Amino acid sequence: MGRSPNTALHRTPAAAPLSPVSFQTFGASTPQDPMNEVIWRTIAVAAFALATAACASSTTRIGLAGSAQPLAAKPLSEARLSEVRLERRGCDGPCPIYSVTLKGDGRAVWTGLANVDRRGTYTGAIDFQQVAVWLQSQPTMMNKSEDLPIAVGGEWVVLTMVLRDHTEIVKRFGGGAGLDRLDLWAAAEVVDGIASRVHWEGVSAE
Repeated sequence: MGRSPNTALHRTPAAAPLSPVSFQTFGASTPQDPMNEVIWRTIAVAAFALATAACASSTTRIGLAGSAQPLAAKPLSEARLSEVRLERRGCDGPCPIYSVTLKGDGRAVWTGLANVDRRGTYTGAIDFQQVAVWLQSQPTMMNKSEDLPIAVGGEWVVLTMVLRDHTEIVKRFGGGAGLDRLDLWAAAEVVDGIASRVHWEGVSAE
């Protein structure tokens, strides 16, 4: 069965289970529910990523005597990004082909083309600030465009980040568990995790 925008990815590496309390915080089922295993793993990735951005807003200074002196917490910076777009362009097998676009005005657009449960174009609402601030906090995400090697027959993934001045940072890479760049894998997982929780409304459903 293909993947719908309300279903998270199946390519998540093995990870230590989180406690049921952690999942209840995000409104997800506990890991004991096998039907939701992939969903809670993706939400866990997103939670970790957003927590990293939050931690970056507070730092600690080491005093002359070696004691830790917390600095005043700084607010998260405003998003310089105006749009984030994830495209999964398929592979030699039955890989899903679709795109998810997250916009700075809070809109989200899903376009499902092939090997997905939800085909056509759908729209919804998201919190763009959180994902944008996290992406901006990752030096390897915002430094330059990259066109990385893709395994023969492997999945082709494109992540595009558009700045407010219309500059585009494009990352082309291979999907799947064998991906060497975990920063790119995590970014794609976060976007897909957000998409899995959007209430989609059909525009041109098939």
